[in-house]
Amino acid sequence: MNPFWSKLNFSAKVAPNRKPCSCRPFVERLEVRSVPSISAIELRLHGSLPGNQRNSASATGPIGQSVVAFSSLSTDGKKADIFAQRISPTGTKVGGLIHVSTSSAFDTETDVAMDDTGAFVIAWTAILPGGNRNVQMSRFNALGVRQGTIVNVAGTSAVESMPSLAVSAGGEFVISYTRATTSTKSDVIARRYSSAGLLLQTIYVANAPSVREDSSAVARSKGPAASFAIAYRAGYDIYVRRYSPAGVLEKVSIVANTPRSEAYPAIDMDKAGNAILAWQDFNGVDWDVRARRYDKAGNLLPVFAVGIRKGNSTGLEVDPVYEQHPVVALHPTNGKAVIAYELWTVDQDSIADPTTSRSKATVHIVEFSKTNTVLVTKTTAAYDDDEDDVFQQLRAVYPAISLGGNGAYLVHFTRNPGKYTDVQQGDDGESIFGHLGKL
Repeated sequence: MNPFWSKLNFSAKVAPNRKPCSCRPFVERLEVRSVPSISAIELRLHGSLPGNQRNSASATGPIGQSVVAFSSLSTDGKKADIFAQRISPTGTKVGGLIHVSTSSAFDTETDVAMDDTGAFVIAWTAILPGGNRNVQMSRFNALGVRQGTIVNVAGTSAVESMPSLAVSAGGEFVISYTRATTSTKSDVIARRYSSAGLLLQTIYVANAPSVREDSSAVARSKGPAASFAIAYRAGYDIYVRRYSPAGVLEKVSIVANTPRSEAYPAIDMDKAGNAILAWQDFNGVDWDVRARRYDKAGNLLPVFAVGIRKGNSTGLEVDPVYEQHPVVALHPTNGKAVIAYELWTVDQDSIADPTTSRSKATVHIVEFSKTNTVLVTKTTAAYDDDEDDVFQQLRAVYPAISLGGNGAYLVHFTRNPGKYTDVQQGDDGESIFGHLGKL
């Protein structure tokens, strides 16, 4: 959901080079049916906002209504606020833009969760003028009206960032985040809040003295049990911890600890407390995406491949295919799931000269049955533009996903032109598009 490459230490595993550029959020509508199809309707989310918009997240309610939150940068790129826009089940804007954060901080890494009434919570990382990072949050009712004030979830002298949010049907919510105390040591902490925003509990999810733990993702059942689970990276392995509704630890499980390096866990949970996890691992050349089910008793089911394309070999050269940054959503009752991830192809000939790079990035969307059979696949399009002999490609990166109680889901991502020269604001900047579908 969020761009973490600058924060996480993946030794000897280099993601494709990226430079920030102008952003214009859109939602591109998919008809809500079993086999998705793209319509020509595009919904621009930014309104009259100046500057760049990026780092989006969404939440979808019981009848398919959604809210999309994103970071909006100032024209000089030195300041960023969080905004949100409510979206109807048919993909139209509901009301105006909601200005979520207004401080002097650079606000980014947003996440959002919605309860069964349509009320929602937004969390984000606030980068303070002095450079420290805190996690903040704010609550809104179903009409988008702020409830109370902005709350500091984590505001110590440590570097606190990368929040993840999950909410019960009744509105009680959990925020997990990473707390870094040194450049080589970080922990995962979670805080549980009432529906009124009262802090109920602080949970030290992972704080081993000699292991770097980070990149947490939290999911919560919207059924009567309202249990929750937190997945995270420990070293180069993936773990998950299951908790009772009252925050009592019930089980710790190792999701992935192969000789490969694993990272970027994602998780979602159905009403019965069953879950599905996805993550990326390094095969020695590039990244792959894998997943596995996690039943309500805390048992991990077999791993299955989501994206394991290999690079093309030309002589002694291998053009890597990076499948990374997975996101996942699980239907609340029927066991179907949808997983989206970045699909990068990199031309090794251009790595030495990034100004001529012809690496491509799309977002691949896969729907699965409850037995992990592939039902539908879709890859977002990428476009070339050789205007003025400057190679320009629209790259789709950083997918995010949300799914509602009726099986309607929203996948969205950043469109990045991929130019390695200065990009001006306007049609040549980044955009955020979304696909509406239904499991």
